[in-house]
Amino acid sequence: MDGEFSSGWTATWECDGSTETSATDSWNIPTPDELEITSEFTISGVSPSIDSSGGEFGFVSDSKLRYNKTFSDESDASHTYTGVEASSTLVLYNATQSDSVTYTYGTDSYSLNAEVKEF
Repeated sequence: MDGEFSSGWTATWECDGSTETSATDSWNIPTPDELEITSEFTISGVSPSIDSSGGEFGFVSDSKLRYNKTFSDESDASHTYTGVEASSTLVLYNATQSDSVTYTYGTDSYSLNAEVKEF
């Protein structure tokens, strides 16, 4: 996640980011039956408002966006977004991108989680 805060009577935040995963043959990892990516973007502030037109995020609330997609028989997957914007009266803080990738092989699932935060 790469973003920039500005402040004044109206605080703003703009960001771009991505989530990428790859299970490659060079690691001898078999292709999973399912590969699921979940990305969430959240921000705090005084009555924040988010515009999600810059990506494939779904609107969850005024302060949260979510992307979720499941791929079948794929070893590589990604989610990229640009131009996600948030605004608030006076202040915005804690811009956070949280990602989860789950590999499923038969009935076994393995998840990797990451979080990036800018204050």
